[in-house]
Amino acid sequence: MRPTLPSPEQVAETSLTLEEAEAHWRGKSGTSIKIDFSELKTEDVRVLDFPDVSSKITELREKVGPFPECKSPNTVEIRAAKKSWSPSGDIWFVLGHVTLVARGTLSLECKKMRTSPCCACTPHFKGILKCFDDRYDFDMHPWISPKNWPGNVETIVGRMHAGDGDKFWIEIRGERKVDE
Repeated sequence: MRPTLPSPEQVAETSLTLEEAEAHWRGKSGTSIKIDFSELKTEDVRVLDFPDVSSKITELREKVGPFPECKSPNTVEIRAAKKSWSPSGDIWFVLGHVTLVARGTLSLECKKMRTSPCCACTPHFKGILKCFDDRYDFDMHPWISPKNWPGNVETIVGRMHAGDGDKFWIEIRGERKVDE
C-alpha cells in the first residue's frame, strides 16, 4: 500500500504514545491508527528550505533578468515539494523519519535598488504543509551505505524494545497553513 496525503476534512481520532504504538504492534491486528498533524510540532519547519522549493527560487531569480528589467512578481505553483524530516520530542520514538509535503504558491518579489545596478528579490511561500502517512514497521535499510547505519541501529534497538508484532499504518491527519 502506498502512502497517501490526508484530506483536510479528516480529523485525528487519537494521540499516540510509544507505549500505545508498541501495544498495537504486539497486538498484531495490522489496523491503522490516526494522529493529528499538530503532534509533529512543525512550527520551525521552513518550506523555503525544502530542496524542491529552493531550486524553484533559483529558477525564478534567473527569470527576473538584469537591471533595469527586474520583472516582478514571478510566481509558480508548488504541487508537492517533499522533504524527509524527523520530529522532536516523544513522537520521534513513534515516527522516526517522515516525509513532509508542501503545496502552495511560491513568489519572488523584486525591487530595483537605488544604489546598485541589481534587483533585490525576496521569496515568499503561501500554502499548506502536510505529512505522508507513516508505516510502523522496523524495516532496515542496506548496511552498505554509511548514511543508513544510525537509522538501522535505532531500528534494532526499537525492535528489541517492542518485541514481536505486525506492521501498521499511522495515518497523519491535518495540515498547517504556511505564509513565509
